[in-house]
Amino acid sequence: MLGYNDISLKETRFSHNVYAEGQQEGEAKLIQRQLARRFGALEENIQNRINYLSITQLDALGEALLAFSTRENMKKWLKNKAFRTCAK
Repeated sequence: MLGYNDISLKETRFSHNVYAEGQQEGEAKLIQRQLARRFGALEENIQNRINYLSITQLDALGEALLAFSTRENMKKWLKNKAFRTCAK
């Protein structure tokens, strides 16, 4: 095609970053839908905090959301995790 074979394109750092970013975005959207179903529409600032969580943090949130009994539990968890993310 452009002098690159398919294997070399798939092995680039760029392609790995794009894949990871897509995975993170998909997981964030799924968790947002789950939280919205449980607690109602999410405020924009909550959605933004979720969007900036790492894959590891999103996995932890996916498990933690099963234990949230109130919207406040969710907000406290996000405040703690989002602060750690921004502080790095």
